[in-house]
Amino acid sequence: MAVVLAGMAALLAVGLSEMLDRSIRSTEQLRLSPDTVPVGLLPRLWRREARNLTRLVRSDPGHPFSNALRAMLVMIQSQSRAAVPLSMLVCPGGREGDATMTSAALALGLNGLGRRVLVVDCHPATAAPDVGQEWGMLRDGGTMLRLVRLEDRPDPAAAPLAERIRTLLDHGSYSDSVVIFDAPSPLASGVTLQLAVMTARTVLVCSWGRTARQLARLSADRLIAASDARILMALADVNLRRHARSGSRDAPLAAQLILGRARTSRINPFA
Repeated sequence: MAVVLAGMAALLAVGLSEMLDRSIRSTEQLRLSPDTVPVGLLPRLWRREARNLTRLVRSDPGHPFSNALRAMLVMIQSQSRAAVPLSMLVCPGGREGDATMTSAALALGLNGLGRRVLVVDCHPATAAPDVGQEWGMLRDGGTMLRLVRLEDRPDPAAAPLAERIRTLLDHGSYSDSVVIFDAPSPLASGVTLQLAVMTARTVLVCSWGRTARQLARLSADRLIAASDARILMALADVNLRRHARSGSRDAPLAAQLILGRARTSRINPFA
């Protein structure tokens, strides 16, 4: 009897915890309004894997992260009139590190498919890890993948922010490069809102089990108001094993990724 009562108490505790949890734990919860569109999830990586993200994406196509990344690229393309958007803003609804990782992953995924990519780090110099150093990317990887920084507080003689952004976008257009802006939270940065106005697509990244739904909703609403466009929503740092047991609508996808049998593993997003 004691064992049965203990089991019931444990189940009750788990259920109560789920009821009180106000964080985002599924892609379905990313549908915050008619103007937010979920584009997929990215699994949690071990620290060593994250530090060698370039090698993982390029050399291990069967890894759950690589499969999920391909699916996300397909979804982004489908929301952009079946074409790769020429520019993307990637910003956090929660932890900035997860959005920066997503920026790096998208850049590497596109680069691996033969697209030139220019990644622009829009964080203040001391506020966030360097995109390249944090995720195992080179500062200048050659003509196919380049990394630059957009200084948010330049000297007074520098050109206005909008003009500097336009210069980067023009450079991307001339060099046939996809320009990805890795930016801070829209709740804390005017630079991010300016980018939302000027880029083709905005991806708001929420952290699994960490980003509060209310915070994500506020961030999405601000981006929608600035850009007057739909916002693409991504879920990062997903614990696949726990998510596969969650009972959410996308739990079977997590189970497929664990088994390495995600249907997207054989899809070329740009075929």
